[in-house]
Amino acid sequence: HTLISFRDFTFREHKKLKEEIRAYVHLNQRFEQELKKLKEQYVSKHWQHLPLQFERLQQLVERILSQLPVVEKLNQIDVQQYKQANKDMQDLLQSFDTIKKLHDECFQLLTVLQNQKQELIDKISENKHIIQTSYHDVIQHKLPYGTSDLERLKQKTLSLQKALAMSPIDLIEIESEYDLAKEQALEHHQAVKNLLSEKRAIERKWQDVKASYQTAMSRYQLSLSSSSFRNRFAMCESNIAQYVDQGRYSEANNEISIAQRIILEMKQEHERILAHQRMMAAQAAARAAARRSNSFGGGSGSSGGGSGWGSSGGGSNWKGNSGGGRKW
Repeated sequence: HTLISFRDFTFREHKKLKEEIRAYVHLNQRFEQELKKLKEQYVSKHWQHLPLQFERLQQLVERILSQLPVVEKLNQIDVQQYKQANKDMQDLLQSFDTIKKLHDECFQLLTVLQNQKQELIDKISENKHIIQTSYHDVIQHKLPYGTSDLERLKQKTLSLQKALAMSPIDLIEIESEYDLAKEQALEHHQAVKNLLSEKRAIERKWQDVKASYQTAMSRYQLSLSSSSFRNRFAMCESNIAQYVDQGRYSEANNEISIAQRIILEMKQEHERILAHQRMMAAQAAARAAARRSNSFGGGSGSSGGGSGWGSSGGGSNWKGNSGGGRKW
């Protein structure tokens, strides 16, 4: 059964290979045309290995063409060398797999390089956008960041785009230069992004402090008799606007801290005034109570002609008794 399966396998694969190998003969002219296109569009490092690869392909094709009759004879019924025929057939099939790979390399390289070129065009365009975004953010938001490096990267990107539009192209060199430019662009982009985040954080913080100040002014205005708080806060506001505009974020932060202390001082002043008012009110109440106490004590228990409770003498008292009359 094994020999029969060898025979049938060899017969089937031999017939198939004999048909398929025909597509790999007489390729010289096609290869020369393909190589010419490669030479016109790309530098030699991309395609200089192909002639040897194509030569190897031709050698393998010739070997298969020469061995197919041998395998066919070994597999004939009058020879019946089925095992050997099967072994030789397996070798030819492996060679045919190598031929297909070599063929793809020789005749698909141009397409592969064109795809790599387009990918590189897209990546360089994306990197250009990153650089332009960073430059735009620096200018629009007045960030404290030099633009000379971004300008240089922008020019580098333009030169890479120009290099991809010329022939022959060195994709390896352009890709290497792109990788470096991308790394630098991302570093600048992150630095600009961090500065913009810092600026926005300070702006948000300042808006919160201004809202707190407005609330404090509304709440404490009746208690504050001086405009010094308003003047000092206005000075902070002016300084912060100047520092943020100039990109001096650390100094702006310091001014915000001063503004926060002013609000705290407003609260403390308000509490001091309220405490003083409470003290004055308490003192006034105490004086009023003292007056009432003194007035009450001076008019009671007098003897003589004054009026009073149960007084003895000739003065008037409850029930209108006079002299020695009956009392309560």
